[in-house]
Amino acid sequence: VDLETSDGKLVEGIDKGIVDKKQNERMTDLPINSQLKLDSTYKTGTYKVTFYVKDELTGQKANLWSFFELTN
Repeated sequence: VDLETSDGKLVEGIDKGIVDKKQNERMTDLPINSQLKLDSTYKTGTYKVTFYVKDELTGQKANLWSFFELTN
């Protein structure tokens, strides 16, 4: 997981994890969650979080991202 701050700084590898897929579940049905703890050095504004996903079985990769607003 990478984080782009409100002032454009890229923080690479701010989080990582593994999603354990059950045998009969479709990948599109699995949620991806992350919880980031940001201290007071992070300014208010719009942030972009990017997830890099790889299926270890097939080798397929995908990226997805979302924006969130950091407020006081």
